[in-house]
Amino acid sequence: MALKELYKKYFQKSIWFLYPNLGIKRHATFTPINTFIVLNDNITEYDEKLIVLHEDLNSEGFKQFEKNVLFKNRFFYTFKPCVDNKVAYIFTFQEHQEDWFNFLSGKYSLLSKELKNRIESYAGKNSLEWEYIYSFLYPDKHFELYATLLAQGEKDVESMQEILMGIGELCPPYNLAKESLKIEFRELDTL
Repeated sequence: MALKELYKKYFQKSIWFLYPNLGIKRHATFTPINTFIVLNDNITEYDEKLIVLHEDLNSEGFKQFEKNVLFKNRFFYTFKPCVDNKVAYIFTFQEHQEDWFNFLSGKYSLLSKELKNRIESYAGKNSLEWEYIYSFLYPDKHFELYATLLAQGEKDVESMQEILMGIGELCPPYNLAKESLKIEFRELDTL
């Protein structure tokens, strides 16, 4: 299936380009509310930490998911209980610094083959999202298509393609404000 139009809305880049590295299935029983790369003043985008926000469901099923999937994940770092019945689970990308900094630079085509494979597995090869994500990960195969979609007329396609090839990417970089989580932490009960 070939793309027929540009994806014009902002989408959370960290959930599509970083979260798949955790190996958690997209259609798991408990999906995150969202993911972020900045947490209040505690974690900046340069700390190589992915924040995964979940509802704090007080159910046996969620507690098992938390224990067996989140806490046992090899990238799990820590967690912070938050207000409004939410929990921020924090995962480290220190083993994947190159991918992290390619993400920060908006160089999605330079993500490692391992991460690209995980992204494909997460997105699902037959999903509409995968068509877009694939074009972002492998822009060389899509410059002409995007040039056609962006050009004002047929005479502008070639110059538009040259511009896109000069940029080298087809997906804009992340928006720091949208990839930042501002949330109040819950005080833990003390004895």
